[in-house]
Amino acid sequence: MSPRRYATGTRVPAERTKGEVTALVAAWGATHYGMGMETADDGHKRDVFVFRLDGRHYRMEVEHPTWGEVAENFAAPERIQNQQAKVDDEHNRRWRARLLWLKATLEFMEETDIPAEQALLPLLLLPDGRTMGQWAEGQVEAMYASGKMPPLLGAGR
Repeated sequence: MSPRRYATGTRVPAERTKGEVTALVAAWGATHYGMGMETADDGHKRDVFVFRLDGRHYRMEVEHPTWGEVAENFAAPERIQNQQAKVDDEHNRRWRARLLWLKATLEFMEETDIPAEQALLPLLLLPDGRTMGQWAEGQVEAMYASGKMPPLLGAGR
């Protein structure tokens, strides 16, 4: 059995949490920030929050849950009334979890004198539009399989 997920049952709407995220990065010195939504080729939606801090751009995504994902948490999902409310609850929870992670990361950054670029490394936006975390995901598996380091960015060695 997995532990209870953070912010399960929250009543804080995602829109309010998005405002808290924006205020948080602004308080930490972000000079640019924006919120949007995009739809993947498969029709799956995600919220996108971008910001600039210490001269670098960062991108945080929050996937919109589907009923199929949410239904896995119920013993008899076919009996659940108001499925959209349950999906919305999960979306709210996901945003609360991102806010917690971001607060903790920024606090850790200040406490340890780690630069934002290092503390927020998974969110660092690369020239091709992917985040460092997205880029590294495939690279790590290849490194372990081959025992070799990949080139850095682009033609870097």
